[in-house]
Amino acid sequence: MRNRLILASLFVFNLPAPTQQTRLLPITVVDVHVDPAKPVPNVRIQIGTLSGTVVVSQAKLLTNASGQISVPIDPEAIGGSQLVVAIEPSDAPGLAIYEPAGGVVEGLPSELTVKLLPRSSPALLGHAQIEALLFKYAQSNNSLRAQVSSLHTKLMETSEKLQDANHAREELEEAQADWALQYGFTVEEVRQKIAAWASDIRAERDKATQRQRELAALASGDYDEVVRLTQQSRADAKARMQDKIAQTLRDGLLEQQAQARTEFIAQQARLRLDLATAPLEDVAQQAADAHAEFPADAELRSIWIDASLDAAKGKWRTAESSSPENSGLFLQAAVTSYEALLPQLNLPGDRQQWARAQFDLGNACADQGERSSGEDAQKLFANASLAYGHALEVYSETEHPLEWAATQMSLGALLQDEGIRASGSDPPKLLADAVEAYQNTLRVYTQADTPLDWSADLIGLGTAYESLGERTRSETSDQFFAKAVEAYQNALEVDTQASLPELWAMAQTDLGTVYIARGERSSGEDSQILFAKALGACQNALAVFARDTMPQWWALVQRNLGVILRDTGARAAGEDAKNLLTEASEADLHALEVYTKTGLPQNWAATQSNLGSTYLDLGEITAGEEAQQFFAKAIDAIQHALEVYTEADLPQDWAGAQNKLGNAYKDEAERASDQASPVLFAKAMEAYQHALEIYTEAGLPQDWARVQDDLGAACVTQSEHTSGQASQLLLGKAVEAFQHALKVVTEATDPQYWATTQLNLGWAYLDQGRSAEGEAAKQPLANAVEADQHALEILTKASMPRYWATAENNLGNACTAQADLATGEAAQTLFAKATEAYQHALEIFTKATLPQGWAMTQANLGVVYLDQGMASNGPASQSFLAQAVAAYEHALEVYTKATQPRLWATAQVGLGAALLAMGETGNGQDAIENLKKARQALQASMEVFDAESYPERQEWFQGRLKDIDDLLRGKQEP
Repeated sequence: MRNRLILASLFVFNLPAPTQQTRLLPITVVDVHVDPAKPVPNVRIQIGTLSGTVVVSQAKLLTNASGQISVPIDPEAIGGSQLVVAIEPSDAPGLAIYEPAGGVVEGLPSELTVKLLPRSSPALLGHAQIEALLFKYAQSNNSLRAQVSSLHTKLMETSEKLQDANHAREELEEAQADWALQYGFTVEEVRQKIAAWASDIRAERDKATQRQRELAALASGDYDEVVRLTQQSRADAKARMQDKIAQTLRDGLLEQQAQARTEFIAQQARLRLDLATAPLEDVAQQAADAHAEFPADAELRSIWIDASLDAAKGKWRTAESSSPENSGLFLQAAVTSYEALLPQLNLPGDRQQWARAQFDLGNACADQGERSSGEDAQKLFANASLAYGHALEVYSETEHPLEWAATQMSLGALLQDEGIRASGSDPPKLLADAVEAYQNTLRVYTQADTPLDWSADLIGLGTAYESLGERTRSETSDQFFAKAVEAYQNALEVDTQASLPELWAMAQTDLGTVYIARGERSSGEDSQILFAKALGACQNALAVFARDTMPQWWALVQRNLGVILRDTGARAAGEDAKNLLTEASEADLHALEVYTKTGLPQNWAATQSNLGSTYLDLGEITAGEEAQQFFAKAIDAIQHALEVYTEADLPQDWAGAQNKLGNAYKDEAERASDQASPVLFAKAMEAYQHALEIYTEAGLPQDWARVQDDLGAACVTQSEHTSGQASQLLLGKAVEAFQHALKVVTEATDPQYWATTQLNLGWAYLDQGRSAEGEAAKQPLANAVEADQHALEILTKASMPRYWATAENNLGNACTAQADLATGEAAQTLFAKATEAYQHALEIFTKATLPQGWAMTQANLGVVYLDQGMASNGPASQSFLAQAVAAYEHALEVYTKATQPRLWATAQVGLGAALLAMGETGNGQDAIENLKKARQALQASMEVFDAESYPERQEWFQGRLKDIDDLLRGKQEP
């Protein structure tokens, strides 16, 4: 253990450091027989230990005229021995020491006064003097010490005991005679006084000290009593020493514990818990050693429990700022510590510490659960819930308000985690319970009294509101988002950049996420403002969170940054869109430097899912082989996410990843060959259906609506790869799916998503109109135009240029289809509207920046020019047909047989039709060349639309080729 403190060093806690080795003891000698007392000059002082083994000061110096002298003393030489002061008898004739009694000095005083009386003075045989006589005798008499030792060990025979007792009695008589001679008494006087003193002491033993009782038994010759009292004295002395040691331990541990806690609190505010945990662990180890040394000491036991709880909490909190792998180890270490400690706590005595251990255990288990998945996560959440319940058996709002509030706040976080992972109708209820728990806490925590706890609870409340906003109907979601922003902003009144930079950065991160959620549901300038705020919040956080010091928080901000850049890129156009999406993918990859599957599997999976979305968006704005590579990367990333997200363990996340996987398969199928696309469409549909197993209209309406929208888009795309009744059924399913989505997504609450759904609905109506005939086509086409116009109310060139261009392109398609059903001026007006819409789209869709959209619009423009050419005559017709040819040729600069065979073949068909019309109405060599090119284009398209795959098209192809051959023969005849 680091800096482990051994037991001996604890004895000297809070003791002053030693100064010089030798010190001077001022002594004054006075004669107290006269009043006032008279100094005795020219007296030599000798000091020794009571045992006589050490001479502390030789009798060399004389007292001065004031009876004073300073004697040098070496405290280390004395050790713990008692001192005896003596004077040279010839220097003070007729006088003897009265005080200190018998010359025995208790401790080492800062100064000493030696009082003298004439020899034979009655006071020299007072109680204190008799006690001193016996005490000196008992300490210095070797025979008696041997006797006491023998009696104590019980190893001597009775005869030996009597023999030693006789020796001891003889030596006591000698000591009495020496005293009588020294102090001017007869031996009988001394013996009588000692006997009377001993009798008085033994008669009133309850009032006597331990030492007086021992000496009285010694003077009476009761050696068995001497042994008994000596043993008791030693036991009492040992107990006093043990108490002194224990008290020293308690004082030292409490002081260290207070220092470690203060440091922990300071570093906790800075999220540098690694700097504070080691001292907590050291105190815990020292307390454990002290408890083992003194197991019966209740106060030391309490200190040990508290220190153990502090150390375990330090491990738990250190996990927040550690690498993913280390954080798991710290959490497990914390849980193990709590589980080892709890069985050693006794109820009801340790009730408060038991509740604290349960609360902290709940927190550690909840954090472990957040980092886990499947049954492991469910078990850990259940353990956390059980632990919080135990804590609340002790903590109440009235008796323990702060502890109760802390438990409520942790319970809110647990309910929120469970709500995010639940399925069906459970999430809103669990999240609402989380909000209630956080709000309960605010009945205790206030900004004035508990600012840090108050701000932490507001952060939790904000995240719960945000989660509710993401999982409720549009009408209420924005209210929840607004409450989340309010909670975060209130927290920032305490968590300021100047005073608490790490907590400020955490609040900035949370604030950024809610701005992202609101921005995704907004449109136009509002969404731009919200995304700008989200970006600013992320940048603020990254000014504090560094990859090396706060890796997990840094990774979270990187992931949020990826979402912002992706959403912003989806609304941009041209090179800006590609750059933003590329930066988004880089941010996700940065996050994955920290988020690993083994260390933080859920965060890893969430980032993989986000990365898949970004690759999907990149694929949609690129073309050819590059697009296919992005789609492959998207599918790979999403499938990685599904290694962690399972239906049983994380149903909501699993459903979200399934929805993204469906989109990736749909986009890949749209560009695949006719042989490969059915399999990909089938995979897409399966994925959407999986998502709808979890995302229900009742339980998760927002998510349900998004899947309905994506499912509808897949149905339209697939319908374009089929024909006949199957195509019609798919279009019907598409319209139904879009209408389901529009039950939840409204223009007022989620205008952007409402607009994109209207765009998709218009696409489905357009294809329905194109596949119908005559009057049956008019209503679907009118519906398509209406839906496109609704979309353009929200999707503007300034705010969402790529979506605006798509809407203009789709509107052009609908107007073209309507024009084909009209005649005369009405048809020309619709053709003009279509052409204008396509030209608008081409303001955003350029070959350099958005080649796929540019090629699509060029192909569509080719259709309207071809239709106009076919409906016109003379030079006008040739002009329109020439523009059609140019448009199709532009499209074929992007569409290739290898990467997008169906679109390439369709453009070849259009090009062949336009060249055929030009050759049919033209003259000379130009007409012949156009007819030859028409044949080449149609034959090229038949490489994809072959007889095996498209038997129904072969009659049309053969008819057109025959027409070309007939025209060539006619135009080539002389």
